[in-house]
Amino acid sequence: MLDIMSVVERLNLEKFNLIGHSMGGQISSVIAATFPERVNRAFMIDGFAAEGTYSDEDRVAGNRQAMEKMLTGHTRPAKVFENTEAMALRVTEATDQTLDAAKILIARGHQVVDGGVSWRTDPRIRYPSSNRYTRNQLNIMLKQCTSPAFLVVAEQGDSWYQGEINVSEQHHPDLTVVRIPGPHHIHLEAEYADQVAQLARNFFGLEQDNRQENNQASQSALSA
Repeated sequence: MLDIMSVVERLNLEKFNLIGHSMGGQISSVIAATFPERVNRAFMIDGFAAEGTYSDEDRVAGNRQAMEKMLTGHTRPAKVFENTEAMALRVTEATDQTLDAAKILIARGHQVVDGGVSWRTDPRIRYPSSNRYTRNQLNIMLKQCTSPAFLVVAEQGDSWYQGEINVSEQHHPDLTVVRIPGPHHIHLEAEYADQVAQLARNFFGLEQDNRQENNQASQSALSA
């Protein structure tokens, strides 16, 4: 959250929109609840603020684990693959993605290194987090939201947050939930990508903006 808000401050944005997938969806929902006066709209794909299965003991232990990982995790060398095809195949083995969807992810997520290719993403995104809220804390936060929120639930995707969606809907003043029978990386899968993109365009009013621009252009042409 701090990284995102730092970018917002650097760009001098008074208000902004959010869109995120998985962990990005969870972070987006928390930012919208923490800084409600700054967020216009938040669009989440298979990820939303949830308590999960963490006990109080887990949260206490997790704080230490998160700090230890941040202090020492960078010393572990990144895995090197022979080529991007090998990377994509490994992704399909570890996730529910199809090979085509994995290749899209790899195309923007790899870098050439000695001996082949590797991930260029910050490894810290996979580290444990110390920001583990209780359900009651989340309910208090969600009540503070003043901007519309839209959640696309991939029904064959991540389950850790799905059992709490009904509770989130009860406490969030303006949350729309659409369920699609697809996998976690639903926005990358050819079968569902257009549907997810259309939901996002409708939510942010982009189709309407395009129509207004086209109408204005037509009127200008007629005036000329």
